[in-house]
Parts: sequence; C-alpha cells; structure tokens
Amino acid sequence: MKYELAPYHRNAPDEELLADLRRVAAEIGKSSITRDEYDERGRFSSSTLTRRFGSWFAATDKVGLDRTRNLTITNEELLSNLAELWARLGRQPRYGNLNAETSKFSAGTYENRFGTWRKALEAFVKWANESEPTPAPEKNAVSPPMASEPLEKEPARAVDKGTKSARRTTAQSEIEGACPYA
Repeated sequence: MKYELAPYHRNAPDEELLADLRRVAAEIGKSSITRDEYDERGRFSSSTLTRRFGSWFAATDKVGLDRTRNLTITNEELLSNLAELWARLGRQPRYGNLNAETSKFSAGTYENRFGTWRKALEAFVKWANESEPTPAPEKNAVSPPMASEPLEKEPARAVDKGTKSARRTTAQSEIEGACPYA
C-alpha cells in the first residue's frame, strides 16, 4: 500500500475556493447549497470557506447562490405559522409537530427566537388573542350565567360501602354527582 497525503489547501486563493463552490452548485443543479452538500463534492472543506469568508452564507453570497435558510424571519411569520398548524391539528401544537412536513419552521427556530418552546406558545396566545377581534354576540343569544350567580345543584352525599374502614377510605371519592378530577 502506498500512503499519500491529501492536498494541502492552506493558501488556496479566494477565487479558487469560490470557483469550487460554483462548480459544486452547478454539478448538483441547485441555486442554493448546504454545507453538507458541498462537503460531499467539494475539493475543500466547508469549514475552510466559512473561516475564509466569515460565514457559510458570506461565501454563498459572493458567488450569487441563494441562502438555504431564511435568517430574517419575522415574529409575524413564526406566529402565523403556529396559527396555521394549530388550526390544521385542531389543538395546541406540540414540540414534535414542528417538522418539515407540517411546519415552515422547526421547533428550534422558535426556541432560538423566544427562548423556550413554552415561551413561544405563550407569545403566540398573546399575539393571537390581541390580533383577533372578539365577535359580537348574536341577537337573542342566551348568555351563560354570571360567575356571581349561584348554580342550583343537589347537595352531595356519601354512599355507604360497608365497613367503617371502607367508608373512611372511599367516602371522599364516592360522592354522588362529584367528579374527582374537576
């Protein structure tokens, strides 16, 4: 076996790096290229281009390629995306629901912008409730009872289940008309 070192590109001129980036984009026939795509086909490492030009996007911008990610996403776009997802699911979206098939943006995008997934949901609820006008009540609509009005209800009573110890352990959970989880 013969051992050979890979070419050493430490002093490759900027134009050589950019020409290789253009070549790879043309080879795969795309107007944008990811670091992984470049690393599969390029002569240099994507890290080399990133260090030389300051960022991956600075390198792709120099050769006129589109960016693979939108770094100028507005809060309005993020929150509108959550509204669409919430409506489509018919419930509050969960972290795992934000994937390429269901959402324009990943859960990580929301975490980066709002700090945590929960804070993103809180921001969404505030935004959605402020931006949607409250509908006017329909004419002749029956309004729900006011919180200050007492509700008429039969008094709850314990059901006797036999022995004194059985009554002691089950009396609280067996009150007629009561739901233990309400």
